[in-house]
Amino acid sequence: MSNKILSKGIPFYKMFYIPQSMLVYAIAVLRPLSYARHLDMLFIEVGIDITRTKRGILSVKMREPKIYDPTCETEMPGKVCTKYNSIITSVFTALSTDIERLGVLFGKALNAEVSEAALNSLDLSYFFGDLRDEVASFLRKTATRKYNPTQWVDFASKYTSIAFQRLAIKTIQHLAEMGTVLLDVSTPSDIRLLWLPNVGMGIYNVPSSKVQVLSLLKRLLPGFIDYSTDENEYTRLARLALKLNDDFDIDTLIDIIARLYTKMDSKTLQEWLRTFNLPKKYFPLILLSFILSKKNGIGSFIDFEGAIPIVIMYPKIPTMETSTEGGEQ
Repeated sequence: MSNKILSKGIPFYKMFYIPQSMLVYAIAVLRPLSYARHLDMLFIEVGIDITRTKRGILSVKMREPKIYDPTCETEMPGKVCTKYNSIITSVFTALSTDIERLGVLFGKALNAEVSEAALNSLDLSYFFGDLRDEVASFLRKTATRKYNPTQWVDFASKYTSIAFQRLAIKTIQHLAEMGTVLLDVSTPSDIRLLWLPNVGMGIYNVPSSKVQVLSLLKRLLPGFIDYSTDENEYTRLARLALKLNDDFDIDTLIDIIARLYTKMDSKTLQEWLRTFNLPKKYFPLILLSFILSKKNGIGSFIDFEGAIPIVIMYPKIPTMETSTEGGEQ
């Protein structure tokens, strides 16, 4: 998932129906609640760059954390971002300091400047945990030039990434004491997370399926999110739409849905649906979600995971509060 998902304002329905990851899907599912001011949420991305300079020194630098309010789709500042800025700054400044210490340690090893006292210090345990002795052995061999440059960079990068993951989790635990963290470890040197301040406590790895994501969010936010995987007349029509490949057939289906459930003419609906800038097969799902929301009196969305129909409902969001601009109806 790139920063563009959030910083460039990717529309709600694109995040919802074509998510680049399950973390993006979780953000899409939570956005209606955030728009309705039922919760705050912040997307945070942090990572490190590992390079070897021309002088043969390993450079380990933490990239500036990227922090977004997925509701306003802009990078800091923002109302929600500003509200939690002091907490986030404190937490990630400490992580940056630790990463700098780690870089200094490897730099000294490369220049044979690491003492036995340093190798036996608590720093190695703090950085590497159970791998302390293995890393100490690596640093001793580094000092005696037992690795060629390529081998050394490979091992150093491996251990640095391990330390980063360990240190980042320690940092994230501070956020988890003040809310829920949904964690997505995309690569060894990158971590992406969604922080929900004041929503429970703890760290949860983002599940690998839509239904699992919804089950987790329903458990974390009882009474705010509900979902069903039962078939109904609306999901049957939506299923048919996803099977159609011809634009004319999709237009015909939209016309049938319009005549059955709405007072709007098909042309007006088509113009409205085109504003979402999605593949046409999703148009009937958007329209049916709109119709189902009106019927239920609460925000509702129709989705699929493979052959499984999913109807997501927001009991705390009456239909009158929804809007197409915010991603809700």
